[in-house]
Amino acid sequence: MAEIRIGVSGWSYDHWGGGAFYPEGLARRRALEYVSRRFNSVEVNGSFYSLLRPETYQTYRETAPAGFLYAVKGSRFITHNKKLREVETPLANFFASGVLRLEEMLGQVEALDDEVMKSS
Repeated sequence: MAEIRIGVSGWSYDHWGGGAFYPEGLARRRALEYVSRRFNSVEVNGSFYSLLRPETYQTYRETAPAGFLYAVKGSRFITHNKKLREVETPLANFFASGVLRLEEMLGQVEALDDEVMKSS
């Protein structure tokens, strides 16, 4: 049987505060916790802009409940700058940054988007 995942593209958006999505007064550091209790997946956007630290991925894993999945956005250096060509070293660096610390919570790694496909 197919499994359906519903989530959001990130969790760190100022305009979601103040009752728009997050409850009034929710500390910013608790946003991921809040999201992970309302959806069963979320996209990690920060990985697109820079390599994250292994401790960051570890914290993500420890924050979400069992059964939760993270969709990790691929590095823009790989997708947009390199256009998916000659990416062995950047890809190794991406995974060495700690992505695999998500363990069973690692869902897909998103590598392509319409912009990359159009310019390839």
